[in-house]
Amino acid sequence: MKRFGMTTMLKDEVGVIEKYEKYHNEVWPEVVEASKKVGIRRVFIYRMDRQLFMFMETTDDFDMERDFAKYMESSKVQEWEELMRTFQVKESSVSGCSQWMRMEEVCALDYR
Repeated sequence: MKRFGMTTMLKDEVGVIEKYEKYHNEVWPEVVEASKKVGIRRVFIYRMDRQLFMFMETTDDFDMERDFAKYMESSKVQEWEELMRTFQVKESSVSGCSQWMRMEEVCALDYR
């Protein structure tokens, strides 16, 4: 299992947080299916004020560049991603269609 941490900011506009969270309480089934198809197994999104943190677990053979491109082949996924971008701040250092910036894993502790 691979793990990824990513972050992005929501826009500082009235209603953005509520709308973003409403959509994520009812993620479109096509988005879920496309995610599963490329090897994404679990996704968690946390929010602190406007800052979002996404933690994602994938299959061992998941490759972010290759498999994100496959995920984006679905027109419904493209529609979802375009809609989500309307809520997020575009960071100048991020290229491509995602606003999410990958984070480096600093420490992993397992107390089992």
